[in-house]
Amino acid sequence: MERANLHPLCAAGALSLKQNAIAVGDRIALRKGRVHEVSGAGADVFAAIAAAEQDQGVLWIGLYRDIASLCPTGLQAYLGIEGMIIVEAVSRGELLWAADQALRAEGGFCVILEMPDMLSLKESRRLQLAAEQGGGLGLILLRWGLPAALLLSAMSVSGLAHASGWSVGGIAPWLGTAGFVTMGALIGTRFSGISFVALRQCLWAGLAVTAVACLLAVIAALPVAAVLGLGQATVLAAYAPGGFETMVALGVVLGANPGFVAAAHVGRLIFLTGLIPIVLGRARQSKATPRG
Repeated sequence: MERANLHPLCAAGALSLKQNAIAVGDRIALRKGRVHEVSGAGADVFAAIAAAEQDQGVLWIGLYRDIASLCPTGLQAYLGIEGMIIVEAVSRGELLWAADQALRAEGGFCVILEMPDMLSLKESRRLQLAAEQGGGLGLILLRWGLPAALLLSAMSVSGLAHASGWSVGGIAPWLGTAGFVTMGALIGTRFSGISFVALRQCLWAGLAVTAVACLLAVIAALPVAAVLGLGQATVLAAYAPGGFETMVALGVVLGANPGFVAAAHVGRLIFLTGLIPIVLGRARQSKATPRG
């Protein structure tokens, strides 16, 4: 597998069947029968342009959070959406399975796979072999995987600006209220792709997990609040499970210290961001190590 394996053409549009490549722009070509990794802010646009040059069926595969933001009207500026199939996966394993099957299929499809993290060497080789068999074009769109990236970026800039004295004060209350209303509406859109049947099937399991997590948060928050002298609502909002933006908004509604709540959840996200790769790496090593 090659990382954005781009090479200049001898001349603009100088493509032949022997080269087995497609032109992307005037001096760049992508080889067919291979998988290419694409990253950066313009990865989506680059993939759409490459898919249009492929002039074959397009399969765009990703998790709901990634493909739900695809705008058909915007994609029409680059390729014909009537020949595009959108595949929504619910797990990382389904992403790889769907990409593998699409790349192996006859017809030389253009397969665009949105990955939430980096591929392992074994996974990369698996997709490369599938692309060689099908003869199509594979594009892996890599994300940074930073949780709550927009909120963390805004908080970092705001914190530096206030700490340096470059910016003082805060936003008007009416503007803050409008922001929280908008944030609540966006949080509610997470349920847009869930049917009532699926919601009913997962209801009791979800309630049980939430109850256990909230109970643990209360057990941990009460002694911490007593030791630090903070309000119980503040510590509980900081320790309670939930999305970053959701808990910050809930903390404001409860009258908690938003700085403490945000700092606690940011610390949790940073800790998990570093811990999960370590745990997964050890798990893979233990599976790869022969026993006996």
